[in-house]
Amino acid sequence: DSNGSAWSQRALALRKACRCPLVVGVFMDQSLDDVSATALAVELDVVQLHGGEDAKFVEELQKRLPDTWLIKVVHLPPKTAENGEGQQGQLVQLKEKLSSYSSCDAILLDTAVKGCTSGGTGAAFDWSVAKHCQEEWGIPVIVAGGLTDANVADLVSRVRPFGVDVASGVEDAPGVKNSEKTNGYVREAKRARFGA
Repeated sequence: DSNGSAWSQRALALRKACRCPLVVGVFMDQSLDDVSATALAVELDVVQLHGGEDAKFVEELQKRLPDTWLIKVVHLPPKTAENGEGQQGQLVQLKEKLSSYSSCDAILLDTAVKGCTSGGTGAAFDWSVAKHCQEEWGIPVIVAGGLTDANVADLVSRVRPFGVDVASGVEDAPGVKNSEKTNGYVREAKRARFGA
């Protein structure tokens, strides 16, 4: 379809122009002018929107930053034994929400925890939702929430997400990254993805 083709073209352009690592700016509920000015000033490769930005905001930002990848964070409930029973209804609601962000290059699925709006909670959601989004709806998904060096390989081998994201899963304390855990996380994700 045309969305898949457009996405493929942007992915190819990103790969050709890519520097490694990519420079990602994470924004939460900042104004459209602030996000676009910052992205242009520091030449961001990717803008990750972590707040309550709506579809109109995302569409306007894409017009202002046509060569910058846009990722929208969508929060899902934590994985529990009860989640499975209402999953079909949750998928319908999720598809409606994701369709409003069709101008994004990828969606980052993270876990919603009561009282926390920004992620980094260490809680996981049902990974089958990410697999469904990619396989059934063709949406590139980055998975966050509850990932560590001990479980990222399992996620990558079972779900094959577009990408993975980690924060608290490689920290010794809030904001204090552990280099051994970080290296292990990257190593395990690559091993599961590429057999390295």
